[in-house]
Amino acid sequence: VSVTRQMFLANYPIWAKLVALRGELWTGNPDQTRRRQISKRAIKVIKGRATPLSFNTLGDTMLGYLVTNFDFAVIKAFFRQFGKRKDFEIDQRDNDEETGWTPLMECVFRGDVPDRLPKVELFMKFGACPLVKDLEDGHTALHLAVQRGDVEVLKLLLKPIEGLSEEEAREKYSVKGKGKG
Repeated sequence: VSVTRQMFLANYPIWAKLVALRGELWTGNPDQTRRRQISKRAIKVIKGRATPLSFNTLGDTMLGYLVTNFDFAVIKAFFRQFGKRKDFEIDQRDNDEETGWTPLMECVFRGDVPDRLPKVELFMKFGACPLVKDLEDGHTALHLAVQRGDVEVLKLLLKPIEGLSEEEAREKYSVKGKGKG
């Protein structure tokens, strides 16, 4: 049994709860109060025994799944819970061998991501690298923001390297050993 499979099995109850909560969010059209209740329940699940490095059966990382399905409060709780742990990798790629996207890429590219701007800002605050290349065609979060024509997200992604030379920017992110390229 692979390590990925072992992590999934160990975290299965957590994934099952998150999927059920996502279903509640996407079924019908819950009002703001109901959405907050669901977010609070998701936060309790995360604060339980979640493992930040686990994948679901589709290859989504826990953070990637949360980013595309839950609001800012849930992501903020995830970062509070795991953001300073040594085993937490903010740029962990999904387990899809074709794309290899990071949670930041998911957040930048998907227009339906709730609270996208605050999430991108939080990712950048915690040191996400906008220069990690995907496995499919070498695109970065910067490329994805340009493709979408999203100037506000682009500004957030560029802010950490503002005023740096190209060499300094490369050094800032290459030291962390982020991805391929």
